Amino acid sequence: MTRPEGAGLQTVTARDLGEHGEAIATLEDGMTCFVHGLLPGESGRIRVVQRKPKYALGELVERTDTAPGRRPAPCAHFPECGGCQLQHWEESHQREWKRKLVLAALERIGGFEIEVPAVLPSPRDLGWRNKLSFPLRWGAGKALIGFYRQGTHHVVDVEACPVGAMPHAEILAAVKRWIATERISLYDEATGKGLLRHLVLRATLDGRRLLAVLVASRADPSLESFREVLQPPGKEPLAHGIHLNLQPKPGNAIFGAETRRLAGETSLTENLGGLAFQLSPLSFFQMNPAQAERLYEAALSQLPAGTRCVVDLYCGTGTLTLLAAARLPKDARIIGIEGHEGSVEDARRNAEANGLSHVSFRASDASRGLEKVLHEGISPEAILLNPPRTGAEGAVLDAILRSAAARVIYISCKPATLARDLKILGTGGFRLASVQPVDLFPQTTHVETVAVMVRDS
Repeated sequence: MTRPEGAGLQTVTARDLGEHGEAIATLEDGMTCFVHGLLPGESGRIRVVQRKPKYALGELVERTDTAPGRRPAPCAHFPECGGCQLQHWEESHQREWKRKLVLAALERIGGFEIEVPAVLPSPRDLGWRNKLSFPLRWGAGKALIGFYRQGTHHVVDVEACPVGAMPHAEILAAVKRWIATERISLYDEATGKGLLRHLVLRATLDGRRLLAVLVASRADPSLESFREVLQPPGKEPLAHGIHLNLQPKPGNAIFGAETRRLAGETSLTENLGGLAFQLSPLSFFQMNPAQAERLYEAALSQLPAGTRCVVDLYCGTGTLTLLAAARLPKDARIIGIEGHEGSVEDARRNAEANGLSHVSFRASDASRGLEKVLHEGISPEAILLNPPRTGAEGAVLDAILRSAAARVIYISCKPATLARDLKILGTGGFRLASVQPVDLFPQTTHVETVAVMVRDS
């Protein structure tokens, strides 16, 4: 018996978005349902494809109205490519949604009542990303170079990415031709076999200098010709430095421990906040430098005049630490603490290159590093806190509460863990003085937030 058209369909209205850009709606029976393809306020007919104990997953059959700000996506690969979630929404609406996301987390999780200002917009809504990582796979009889489809490890082949800051369409086309001509095998995550795994491009924000890193499972003579692909004899180079990284381990981690220079430059120089930063192929650096400068200014402007001692936890390669040192007097003391030894080495090199002798870096996890600083009798007046998405560990927050720091400036990349951590600090005598959301990654659901906690005397 043929099922009638429309049987089993429900009409729902999106009340919000989830962290992957999926609409959050309510079914007729009151159950929460997640479905891709609707913006907040839009309605559509959906088919429920899976029910879980506490929620359901739906498939959009037809959108029945249009929310303010909906637009054609500027990328031909949206929404199939999972790199961006919000390209079909005008940027002003993206930012207002992010502001409400921060506000809701602070109210619901943190229990705070505070005004959240407008999100600080990025100087560029497209063309801002200075690093692109492309997985390489075989599919439909050809080499695929692109990004993972949302929620999968299936590669969506792309010609170019509009959020990339560097010219790269010609590079992708050249690498695809080279793979086909040389018949080089590509990695299969399921079997663990295959030679080429990723192509990573890193450029200065102006796009004038570019490093290319080819990631392979092992060294192989067939890879020697890669340098001529990106630095063809008698022609303008497509990349100014070419490197080979070896990643023999199974799985989808991009980089391995060994990197070899094949040709050209070993690093790039990026300017941020008046300082010069040397970036090796694998160094961490903010992917939107122009907006990162505004993010860091929003944080460091909260350091009171006369501050003489600052500790930066989870300092990475020391970008924020060095910018703090540059704005504080030479008799101040600035200490960066980071658990990754390679990042600490990069930070020390950049400190020396910029002539910042009153800053030091320690390779340690955040809690033990801060404990050691306090044990040495060093009393920071302000603590900079920039943890990963999981937030600060409990031991870190405990150490901050035991310190005499009068101010904590927290840079967060996830509103929920920010609100959780601020609530803990609030129980120890700090109050939330201000917040400032920052749109560091336009076209995505991610939002950075600068929050300032002040200890009441």
